Amino acid sequence: MRWHKPDGNDAALARDLEACRKEAQQKFGGASALGQPISSDPRFGPIGPSQADLRMQESQALGRCMRSRGYGLVPDEK
Repeated sequence: MRWHKPDGNDAALARDLEACRKEAQQKFGGASALGQPISSDPRFGPIGPSQADLRMQESQALGRCMRSRGYGLVPDEK
């Protein structure tokens, strides 16, 4: 799958994708949040979202951002 916008071009796609990626990383921690130990309470286990949860939320935020800019996912033409 790839992002596509009618009447869009590769330069605009790259710019928008980078802007949306940065926005999502700022909101959910991005790569800086990965690899950090998760807080844990011996009585209840891990506290807060897991690294997988953060990655999923970041990916969803990126998708929302791209769709708000007029892009949609289409099958890759390979």
